[in-house]
Amino acid sequence: MDPQLHTHCVSANMARGNDGRWTAVHHPSLFRAARTAGYLYQAHLRALVCERLGLEWGQVRKGAAELVAIDREVLEEFSRREEVQARAAEHGLDRDERARVERVAVNALEQGPRRHLVDELESERELADRLAGPLGLTALQNTFDHRAVLRAVAEEAQQGARVELLVERGSRFAGRQDVLRTDRGELTTAELVAVERRLIAAAQGRACEGVGRVDQQIAERAIVQCPHVLNEGQRKAVEATVSSGHGVQVIEALAGTGKTYTAGALRHVYQQAGYPVAQRGCS
Repeated sequence: MDPQLHTHCVSANMARGNDGRWTAVHHPSLFRAARTAGYLYQAHLRALVCERLGLEWGQVRKGAAELVAIDREVLEEFSRREEVQARAAEHGLDRDERARVERVAVNALEQGPRRHLVDELESERELADRLAGPLGLTALQNTFDHRAVLRAVAEEAQQGARVELLVERGSRFAGRQDVLRTDRGELTTAELVAVERRLIAAAQGRACEGVGRVDQQIAERAIVQCPHVLNEGQRKAVEATVSSGHGVQVIEALAGTGKTYTAGALRHVYQQAGYPVAQRGCS
C-alpha cells in the first residue's frame, strides 16, 4: 500500500576470513559508502523511470525526488504510512486518491517503454566548473573525497542518470587539472588553494605592523566581562590576537572548539578598547 518505489537490500553481517572462520563484517567502509550509494541508486531509478515510463521528476533534495505527476496532497497522504495502512485495513483507500495514483500508472503503461530521458543538467563542463568553483564542493569545507563528487553529480541529475554514467562523470571531474590531491589523499580545488595562498601572503606581509594592540589590563577586564567563561585555548587565542600587532591574525582550530564564540569575544575586547569592529562570518 505504498506508492513510493524503493528497494531493501539485506546482507548478513558475516564474512569468511582467510583462515576459514566466519566472523562479523568490518563495516566502517560500508557505512561511509552508504549515503553515496543511496544517491546513486536514486539517480539510477529516476533515469529508468524516465526511460521506460516517460514520467518526469521534480526537484532533487538530499539525493531523492518525487514524481511530478503525483499530486502533493497524495504524497502527503501516503507519507503518513501507519495511518494509511490502518485506514486501508479498515475501510480501504479513499476512492479519489486511489484513482489519481492508478491514473498515473495507467497513462505511463499505455505510452509504453520509450526513451524520455532529457538531460536537464548544464553541460558536463559547466557543471564541473561550478563544482570546482567557490560555491561548489569547497563552499563549506576545504577538502572532499570521491564520494562527495558522486553525490554532487547524482543530485544534479534531476531526471536521473545511470550509475555508470555518473561514475564516469565523477572520474573525469577528479581528473581535472584544477582538482588537486592533498598529501592525505583528499581532493581540493585550485581556486581554494589560490585563496589560501592570498591569505597566507596577507598574513606574512602584514606581520609585526604594530596595529590593533590592546592594553593588557583592558584586555583582561574585557575577557572577564565576557558572557561565558573562555576555556584555556580560547583565552590564549584572544590574548595572542590582541597583543600581537599583526595586521592579519590567523586562528586555526578543529570544528566544535568554539571559533565563532572566540571571534565574538575578540569583538567584545576590541570594542571595550575603543576600536570599531566589523564582524563577518565565514566558513
